[in-house]
Amino acid sequence: MTKDERLAWAAHAPSRKGIMLSDGAKQRTSEGVRAWWQTRSADDREATKRLLRGFAMLPKSQQTRRRMSDAQVGKRCTQDTKRKLSAIKRKWAAEKSPEERRALTAAALAAGRKLQPVSQPEYMVRAVLDARGVSYTPQQRVAPYCLDVFVPHLMLDIEIWGDYWHDPKRRPETAAKDARRDAFLRSRGYTVVHIWEHDIRRDPAAALDSALLIADVPSLTGAEPPARPRPLSLFV
Repeated sequence: MTKDERLAWAAHAPSRKGIMLSDGAKQRTSEGVRAWWQTRSADDREATKRLLRGFAMLPKSQQTRRRMSDAQVGKRCTQDTKRKLSAIKRKWAAEKSPEERRALTAAALAAGRKLQPVSQPEYMVRAVLDARGVSYTPQQRVAPYCLDVFVPHLMLDIEIWGDYWHDPKRRPETAAKDARRDAFLRSRGYTVVHIWEHDIRRDPAAALDSALLIADVPSLTGAEPPARPRPLSLFV
């Protein structure tokens, strides 16, 4: 594409806003990008990757983050999409050596975050806690695990369970991992509660209260009672 063609394309860009591309147009665009990428030198490719990573890491205002979060409300991946994502992740992990996988996991834990992004149901539970004035820590690291939402004054771990990823019928291996994880945390003084994704999407506040009632945990409010002694083995 020449410079004049690019300028003409950009001039009409506002009129194309909101227009959905057809599958054929998407395929042609993808093929064009791949063909362009093949013509770049190794140095150009690295420079482009650094530029894109820089855009991704630009600090975002609170208003921008909230707008991005609100845009995801009500959106759900189909089961087929979830299976495809799972297959992509397994393929990516299989291409890494055991040393590389351990290094990546250790780096993520050291940064105090998960490799997985925060889910929309988790944001919905946080919004309920924020509205009630509850002090909590998101993505709290308790090696070798990471707690979705941690309420320090109750030593409470609130886990958000996705309907697909934690379904024991679809993924029995995940159920076994969850049981080991819960046993590990409870042996160190944590109270663990689970909230299902479909319950959160129906009514996040009611789902939270129901999970707390089942676990015999006091209703969460902004008033914090004296903290219980923290276990010495918070990090192992």
